Amino acid sequence: MKRLTFGLFTFLILRENVVMKKVVGFLSTMTILMIIASTAMADSLAFRTVVSKNDMVVGGDFWLDLEIMITGGQTLRTLSSFTADIYYGSELNSEPDPTAENWAFGFFPEGYNLINDDYNTYHRLGATGLGVGPGQGTGWNVTDDWQSMVTVKWTIATATSVNISINDVTNDAAYFNNLHNNPINGTTDWVVSNEDIGDISLIPGSIPEPTTIVLIGFGLLGLLGVVIRQHRKVK
Repeated sequence: MKRLTFGLFTFLILRENVVMKKVVGFLSTMTILMIIASTAMADSLAFRTVVSKNDMVVGGDFWLDLEIMITGGQTLRTLSSFTADIYYGSELNSEPDPTAENWAFGFFPEGYNLINDDYNTYHRLGATGLGVGPGQGTGWNVTDDWQSMVTVKWTIATATSVNISINDVTNDAAYFNNLHNNPINGTTDWVVSNEDIGDISLIPGSIPEPTTIVLIGFGLLGLLGVVIRQHRKVK
């Protein structure tokens, strides 16, 4: 009887352990799935730079458009704020102020304070919508299409190449929880990523110098003379 009781007790314990392991495994799986789902549904946004002008000559213009696009979550949000640091090299010189033009919000944006600061190695762009809300500015909406926010202008200092990148650490962006911040209901940060443009050539296509063209011409004339002489010998 004791052996039967002990065996039954052991069986129940083992069975309980198996059930517990299944429950723990199920809960772990559900937790992972919920994390994946919440990540997939998170509001995310990307920045990128696009070359809008490149004269490819020392002293010429080099312009970049900073663009923005929603990449996940709700596809229409009113911008609350953003910061983007665009890094560049000594191959470019900052234009005389203003170095940033063609803001999407307009030159005197209703509801936004603009940030446009150059630090020699990087250019900081940004905006804060402190004046967006009821009875104030309506704000600017970000969508799931690439939109140009602002054009940054430099002049070319050295005809080589330049590396352009956006700092992954300092860039950020947030949206109003309600469109146009009406009614006022706080803000939320986007999960931000960057599409860096990398190295850009500032060197024009090679054009032969005048002396090289003259030498090529003499060479062609000489070749033509050889062909004519051979043709006469055949006759």
